[in-house]
Order: sequence, then C-alpha cells, then structure tokens
Amino acid sequence: VAVTENAPHERIERLKHAGCKIIRTKGTDGRVDLQELFRYLGEMKLTNILVEGGSKIITSMIEGHFADKIIVFIAPVIIGGEGAMSPVRGKGVNIMGEAVKLAEINIRRFSNDIAVEGVPEY
Repeated sequence: VAVTENAPHERIERLKHAGCKIIRTKGTDGRVDLQELFRYLGEMKLTNILVEGGSKIITSMIEGHFADKIIVFIAPVIIGGEGAMSPVRGKGVNIMGEAVKLAEINIRRFSNDIAVEGVPEY
C-alpha cells in the first residue's frame, strides 16, 4: 500500500498488522508521488501493477502517462446531471484531437457490466 509521509501512524500500523507492505513516498498535494512510487516498484522488478481507484487516481495515471493499459467498467446505471462526477477529472481537452484514445480495443461482458480494455495512445 502506497502512502505519503504524512499518513496517520495508526492507519499504517493497522495495514501492517493486516499483512500489507507499506511504501512511503513524498506527498504531492497530499497525494502519493506516482513517479517515485513507480520508480521504487521498478527497482523491485514489479512490472505488472493494478491500480484501482476513483477519478483522482485515474486522472493522475492518464495525465502522467503511467498507464500502458486501461480497463473501464461500465454498469447499466445512468446517473447524469450537470453536477455529476466524471470518472476522469483533470484539465480535460478543448478539442477531440487532444483526447487520449484507446487502441487494441477488447470489450467483454460480465453479467450486466461491460469492460472496455485498450492501450492508451498518448
């Protein structure tokens, strides 16, 4: 589990007690420094890493060009609304030509959910 240097000691101890290995990184705006984290994981010879999370971590992975494969799960639920959260935040794009596109698309169905898998073209 990656945490910042400012992570609460009691939470870290609970994670360690549960058997987790803790990796401390410098915080960037209160978040784990992904470049430092991936450098460390590379030194450990870890080449396949699953990153699961919400819009902030997904945005950081895409904006930092850290993801070499993206899998998006889509549930058959329509939320909508002008204030609805997007699965990807960040700066966005002004024109479609600036958008990150996915290549080598693979689509799978899991019960009612759909997974779209692809390789980002940065």
